[in-house]
Amino acid sequence: MRTTRALWPNLLTVTNLFFGFVAVLLVFDGRFVAAAWMIIAAGIVDAMDGKLARLVNTQSEFGVEFDSLADVCSFGVAPAFLLYVSYFNQLGGLGILLAFFPVMFCALRLAKYNVTTQLPDEHMEFVGLPTPIQACTLVSFLIFNYAVWGMLKQGIFFTPLVILTSLLMISPIPYDSFPRLSFRGTRSNRIRLLFLIFGLLLVLYQPSVMFFPVVFAYVVAGGVKGLIQLRIRVAEELPEIEEVEDERWVA
Repeated sequence: MRTTRALWPNLLTVTNLFFGFVAVLLVFDGRFVAAAWMIIAAGIVDAMDGKLARLVNTQSEFGVEFDSLADVCSFGVAPAFLLYVSYFNQLGGLGILLAFFPVMFCALRLAKYNVTTQLPDEHMEFVGLPTPIQACTLVSFLIFNYAVWGMLKQGIFFTPLVILTSLLMISPIPYDSFPRLSFRGTRSNRIRLLFLIFGLLLVLYQPSVMFFPVVFAYVVAGGVKGLIQLRIRVAEELPEIEEVEDERWVA
């Protein structure tokens, strides 16, 4: 029975991987916007498979590893290929390097995550920007361009966007996880749930235009909040470190 239950989360992971594969095929056909939506669809499925595994109590190390391999394809290789063909190929060798950033930092983040986390907790913070959010930020910017101007008019902003989000993936900055879908939890959960609902309403109202601003707001707001939290932690730990050093000096 457990084996049968474990099949469903893994099927979602296969779906995630399939969407990433289809995105690459669509890039070959020059259908950049469709490829971008496929990557976003992979991100939505990826958010569901872990929750389903916890719901049916079938979390496993195999599931974690399989999910990571699928993520490298859907949120590393597929976005990188889309970025290179749609814009970075104009920059020669530099373009190859910049397009490689999402693949490299995605793989680094997932490898680090797998060796530091056994079975993920639904309510824990993410350390660094999650790979699906990074990928969705990049590809939704392309969708935004085509929705507003009918072309990739502001492609020059891909360079700072790729560098920023890639570095955030391996940063120690904590990002909020998705809230519990209930207003009976903590005040923090209620606030996050309200922001999630508001963001979803904006995206549903005008998906092609609003998806990028909403997800980019999460990236920026989470980064600012995380830096403030890190600064507070350092300020709290500094006196303890100084006290230990003083004791060693006296000894």
